[in-house]
Amino acid sequence: MNEQNLLRILPTLGFDHFDYVLPTDHSGGTAVLWNDNTIHASVISKQQRAIHLLIHDPVCTQTLVLSEIYAPAQTHQKDAFLELFTGT
Repeated sequence: MNEQNLLRILPTLGFDHFDYVLPTDHSGGTAVLWNDNTIHASVISKQQRAIHLLIHDPVCTQTLVLSEIYAPAQTHQKDAFLELFTGT
Protein backbone atom coordinates (compact mmCIF):
# COMPACT_ATOMS: atom_id res chain seq x y z
CA MET A 1 0.00 0.00 0.00
CA ASN A 2 1.37 3.43 -0.81
CA GLU A 3 1.46 6.29 1.68
CA GLN A 4 -1.37 8.20 0.02
CA ASN A 5 -3.77 5.26 0.43
CA LEU A 6 -2.56 4.59 3.96
CA LEU A 7 -3.22 8.20 4.98
CA ARG A 8 -6.65 7.98 3.41
CA ILE A 9 -7.61 4.77 5.24
CA LEU A 10 -6.02 4.98 8.73
CA PRO A 11 -7.93 8.09 9.89
CA THR A 12 -11.25 6.39 9.10
CA LEU A 13 -10.68 3.41 11.43
CA GLY A 14 -11.92 5.17 14.57
CA PHE A 15 -8.69 5.69 16.53
CA ASP A 16 -7.34 8.93 18.02
CA HIS A 17 -3.75 8.31 16.91
CA PHE A 18 -1.75 6.20 14.51
CA ASP A 19 1.74 5.82 13.14
CA TYR A 20 3.18 3.62 10.43
CA VAL A 21 6.20 2.35 8.56
CA LEU A 22 5.78 1.99 4.81
CA PRO A 23 6.66 -1.26 3.02
CA THR A 24 9.98 -1.48 1.20
CA ASP A 25 9.94 -3.20 -2.19
CA HIS A 26 6.49 -4.70 -1.52
CA SER A 27 7.50 -6.23 1.82
CA GLY A 28 7.30 -5.14 5.41
CA GLY A 29 5.35 -2.17 6.57
CA THR A 30 3.25 -1.98 9.70
CA ALA A 31 0.90 0.37 11.53
CA VAL A 32 -0.10 0.98 15.13
CA LEU A 33 -3.35 2.63 16.20
CA TRP A 34 -4.56 3.66 19.65
CA ASN A 35 -7.09 5.71 21.59
CA ASP A 36 -6.10 8.11 24.35
CA ASN A 37 -9.03 7.07 26.54
CA THR A 38 -7.57 3.57 26.98
CA ILE A 39 -3.78 4.07 26.90
CA HIS A 40 -1.21 6.82 26.56
CA ALA A 41 1.35 5.99 23.88
CA SER A 42 4.27 7.68 22.22
CA VAL A 43 6.52 6.43 19.45
CA ILE A 44 10.08 5.86 20.67
CA SER A 45 11.58 4.86 17.32
CA LYS A 46 10.76 3.45 13.92
CA GLN A 47 12.75 1.07 11.75
CA GLN A 48 12.15 -0.45 8.33
CA ARG A 49 10.08 -3.30 9.79
CA ALA A 50 9.20 -2.11 13.30
CA ILE A 51 7.64 0.61 15.41
CA HIS A 52 8.57 0.88 19.10
CA LEU A 53 6.16 2.56 21.51
CA LEU A 54 6.25 3.63 25.13
CA ILE A 55 2.82 2.83 26.55
CA HIS A 56 1.28 3.82 29.86
CA ASP A 57 -1.91 2.16 31.07
CA PRO A 58 -3.59 4.60 33.49
CA VAL A 59 -5.95 1.92 34.85
CA CYS A 60 -3.17 -0.49 35.87
CA THR A 61 -0.68 2.36 36.38
CA GLN A 62 1.92 0.40 34.44
CA THR A 63 4.32 1.49 31.74
CA LEU A 64 5.83 -0.78 29.11
CA VAL A 65 7.60 -0.78 25.78
CA LEU A 66 5.74 -2.41 22.90
CA SER A 67 7.38 -3.31 19.59
CA GLU A 68 5.19 -3.89 16.55
CA ILE A 69 7.28 -6.03 14.20
CA TYR A 70 6.75 -7.32 10.69
CA ALA A 71 9.34 -10.08 10.20
CA PRO A 72 10.45 -11.16 6.74
CA ALA A 73 8.82 -14.27 5.34
CA GLN A 74 11.89 -15.43 3.43
CA THR A 75 14.11 -17.78 5.44
CA HIS A 76 17.34 -16.29 4.08
CA GLN A 77 16.38 -12.83 5.43
CA LYS A 78 15.30 -13.88 8.93
CA ASP A 79 18.76 -14.23 10.53
CA ALA A 80 19.84 -10.71 9.57
CA PHE A 81 16.48 -9.36 10.72
CA LEU A 82 16.70 -11.07 14.13
CA GLU A 83 20.20 -9.67 14.64
CA LEU A 84 18.68 -6.17 14.64
CA PHE A 85 16.65 -7.02 17.74
CA THR A 86 18.88 -9.45 19.61
CA GLY A 87 22.28 -7.90 18.91
CA THR A 88 23.82 -11.28 18.09
